[in-house]
Amino acid sequence: MVEAGRLTVVALRARFASPTRLVFPANAAVPIRGALGFCLPQEIFRPHRDSGPSGMRDAPRPFVLRVRHLNSRSFGAGEPFEIGLNLFAPDLLGPFADALRQLACAGLGPGRVALEWGGLHSSSEVFDMDAIDPNKTLQVCFLSPTQMKGWNGVGLPAFEILIARIRDRVSALASLYGGGPLDLDFRGLAERARLVRTVSGNLTDVKASRTSSRTGQTHPLSGVTGPVRYEGELSEFIPLLRAACRTGVGRQTVWGHGEIEIQLGL
Repeated sequence: MVEAGRLTVVALRARFASPTRLVFPANAAVPIRGALGFCLPQEIFRPHRDSGPSGMRDAPRPFVLRVRHLNSRSFGAGEPFEIGLNLFAPDLLGPFADALRQLACAGLGPGRVALEWGGLHSSSEVFDMDAIDPNKTLQVCFLSPTQMKGWNGVGLPAFEILIARIRDRVSALASLYGGGPLDLDFRGLAERARLVRTVSGNLTDVKASRTSSRTGQTHPLSGVTGPVRYEGELSEFIPLLRAACRTGVGRQTVWGHGEIEIQLGL
């Protein structure tokens, strides 16, 4: 039984090899996500709720891809590579393991050549939102293109916006796939986040998009990458930030966008 106030993340790393040379595009998540869409049941790949708040009807997906290490990479015949994803619903481990094995049979790339299956490794991590972690300095590095509601991309993102988007995402995932809603003081958290200062940063704009072969729609995949440093009373925010390193933050997280890492005490 999953305890309230906690989020469990299962990291899956599936190993493959291609019998012929395989070249990944600049955004390797595009073909991989497309292939998973054919291998996973649609109620898992595109979860939808018939009740509850309208904003949660199209629920956040129970996983995010972790494949930026494959961007623009090429692999020779027989050379191994890994596809990673983080899963937020531990009870769905079986369907995701089956889907990754099916992906090997379906193949990747224009020729859809079947891949050699090299096995699957999984590990679990539990994030406790009540944990205490005293810190007054923090660097957040946006590892993949990140866009966040409430920030127009000009200058550096205020901490209050960053933590609001993380709070909402982690809380939604815990409500849908974990032990239930997080017991957070949403208003107080927001007020205290405003007191955290944005000290410095060095962000790079990344422009990208993709066009769906199924619908013909074009989806923006742009965002910023790079580090931003914050200072202030950070202790209560650290558990959320640690969880966000696994869940991602902002838009298009299922593609692996909004991946962050944090460094404390800098």
